[in-house]
Amino acid sequence: MKRSKARSERLLKVAAGRTIDEQIECVRKHENHGLASVLRTGVLENLGIADPKPTAENMIIFGCYTPFTYGNMLRDYIKILDLIGLDYTYLEDEMCCGAPMILPTSGAEREKAKKAGREFMQMNNDMAQQKGATTIAYCCGGCTRMAKGLLPEEAGRHVHLLDLIAEKLEKKAPRISPTVVGYFEGCQARYSAVFPGVNFDWAGCRRLLDGIEGLTVLDLPNNICCTKQPERIMEAAETQNLDTIVSPCNGCYNRLGIAADEGMQVKHLTEILLQSLRGE
Repeated sequence: MKRSKARSERLLKVAAGRTIDEQIECVRKHENHGLASVLRTGVLENLGIADPKPTAENMIIFGCYTPFTYGNMLRDYIKILDLIGLDYTYLEDEMCCGAPMILPTSGAEREKAKKAGREFMQMNNDMAQQKGATTIAYCCGGCTRMAKGLLPEEAGRHVHLLDLIAEKLEKKAPRISPTVVGYFEGCQARYSAVFPGVNFDWAGCRRLLDGIEGLTVLDLPNNICCTKQPERIMEAAETQNLDTIVSPCNGCYNRLGIAADEGMQVKHLTEILLQSLRGE
């Protein structure tokens, strides 16, 4: 009976309050029964991420696509936060930053998308305040830039999650087995075109790596686009006899990973940080 009851409760949960007709229409329209919010919850559970605390000093924003496309990276982020003892929570009902609508548009359409993005970011802002959070930290560089650009009057509250980690790591002594990596910061060209005067501390990401004992970091040119010319980045790494590239940018990490030949590893900065905190 207990198992049957639990199964019934789960079926009600995935229905998310929709009638049978609404569920059928959802499949007809989207080819999928699951709502984004329901799927997101399932992904977070499968990644081993605990339910959010009711209140915390820091609010973590995962982003629309990160749980689905960069699950391992997100799991690494959470493991790092737990290892360094950072107080955090997250939103059960998180709103989109607006970037997927803003980036491909121009003119009046872009302004309309920006207005909607500002509305969504303000909703996240309000929900964070309700949970007592004074800082809102994003797992995605694009989301960080959108938040700062769309809510300039509160830009100081919005940071990249790596910024928070950097503050805590100053009191740690991360170390790793002797390793040499190439560092690719990324050109960030797409987001710069929308908010050219808005950025977060990319140099701080480089300093994070410099603080890891045993790690040697060689810089790769950051004026090359990973979308247009990934092969040039690979060539620059091979010229320096590197077999590992590290990037703090989700998009660069993904696209370089696709472009990499056998023998070249591409890692997100979180992977190196987690290794170092564990002393691997």
